[in-house]
Amino acid sequence: MRKSVIALLIVAFAFSPTFAYDDNCDRNWSRSHGVHDGFLEDVDIDIDDGTIIMTHNRRPKGMVEITEDYELYVNGRLLATNDEQKELLKDYYDLTMEVVEYATQIGYEGAKIGVSGAAIGLMAVGGVFKALMTDYEFEELEDDLEEEAEELEARAEELAEKAEDLEDIAEELADVHDDLRRETPELRDLDWF
Repeated sequence: MRKSVIALLIVAFAFSPTFAYDDNCDRNWSRSHGVHDGFLEDVDIDIDDGTIIMTHNRRPKGMVEITEDYELYVNGRLLATNDEQKELLKDYYDLTMEVVEYATQIGYEGAKIGVSGAAIGLMAVGGVFKALMTDYEFEELEDDLEEEAEELEARAEELAEKAEDLEDIAEELADVHDDLRRETPELRDLDWF
């Protein structure tokens, strides 16, 4: 029975998902389901040199850009904005960057947790051989693996809390998105924004 449990642990940890993280890669997201109905549905979001660029992935025309200076471009044309719109652009830009930062941190932490899970799997494999070839007992291996798994679970729970924070920020961004769209006729004219 113990050998079956250990074999299951080996398989579970050896095939645990890991997330690739590259600090130098361009950021690009494509959403097919929005936080709010219609919120950036089928929209590609890129961040290039500090500018948020949103394009609909099924429409040949339709690009929205928000710069670091909170300027708004629609289809390449700079729009004049009033104080209220400028404040909404600032909130939109800052929240988007916060979402990017949180998502990056979560991805990085997820990758580290995945690597740790794989290490536990390797520890289990090594422990099986150690138990077969020495006086190391399977009970000791089971205890060691359980201790490592508990630590990994605690880290995963912390990550889940960060994901909940990210969800709250995304909800706030969706609200600002709605306000910005309502206050900016050129954005209302874009049926996808």
